[in-house]
Amino acid sequence: MSRVNDPSGTLIALFGSFPKPADDLQADIYREQHMIITRQLMAMGLINMLASSLIAAAMFPKFGLTTSLLWMAPLFISGLFQVWSWDKFRRSPTPDKISGGFLRKSEWVALLAGICWGSSTLVFDGSSDSTHLLFLHLVQAGMAAGVVSLITPLPRHTARFAMPCLLPVIPSALMHEGSYLIPVAALGLLFLGALVNSSVDSYKQLRMSIGKAWESREARNNLVDAIESTTDAFALYDSNGNLVLANERHQVLFGADGMPIDDE
Repeated sequence: MSRVNDPSGTLIALFGSFPKPADDLQADIYREQHMIITRQLMAMGLINMLASSLIAAAMFPKFGLTTSLLWMAPLFISGLFQVWSWDKFRRSPTPDKISGGFLRKSEWVALLAGICWGSSTLVFDGSSDSTHLLFLHLVQAGMAAGVVSLITPLPRHTARFAMPCLLPVIPSALMHEGSYLIPVAALGLLFLGALVNSSVDSYKQLRMSIGKAWESREARNNLVDAIESTTDAFALYDSNGNLVLANERHQVLFGADGMPIDDE
């Protein structure tokens, strides 16, 4: 797959459009990414529901029930939808061909979830308490790291979640006093870069692995075509003497099991 058509191969490509697969190799890569994210839907859904509930409970005494529930609601609902989607996908057969539609939609879900988690420093603005903000920054960093660890070979999704989740740390730190907030903001920016870069590297390993499988399959198909085109009998046996591969001429002369056919 060429780098030009690869929507996940570089940091710059992550911000471009997500195209339909240009060839069968790209379709196979999309398919593997599709399966990765569907396998992790249950975990991501439970994390969104449980973590948002815990944060809302922690913020309730200071910010009230309405604010806490309004912030928690979209995350909890999206978590329920992710669990429902996981149950739906696990009952369905594995698709043979992937157009990328599900991956494109799930990018938007990742972006919206990242915005919700990043908004915590604005919704729960403890301007007089730097410890309060540090707690929220820690939660944001933990969520970013957790999601990236679940779907590492999907850099477009990890970038769309991690960026809106972590970037609000910077203006939040600059707007409030506290000797620890500026270093935390700088660390948050470095952490964001490390997470997205590691996700791109993981994707490249996935692409390389699938590419090698394709090369191996193509080489085997070329070998089969070559031996079928010859007029001579050809057979390949393993170290135990078992027939592995034989052309049609060999099967005519020696049978499917490699033994000579009795003319009687």
